[in-house]
Amino acid sequence: MTEVFNMGEYSMYIWPAWGFAVLVLGGLVIASVRVMQARERELAELEAAKPRRRRQKNPEGKSA
Repeated sequence: MTEVFNMGEYSMYIWPAWGFAVLVLGGLVIASVRVMQARERELAELEAAKPRRRRQKNPEGKSA
């Protein structure tokens, strides 16, 4: 198991690259969740603001 963490002379390049990748991907996840929540709030506001539509009756008196 120590071989996985001890990569010899390459570890000074590999571990910062992994750290940077984790930070970038984590930031993308957080940004995506925030945008999704904002869009859900916006959709809820739009749905609450619009008037409810009534069903129109057919000429025979049955609802559509």
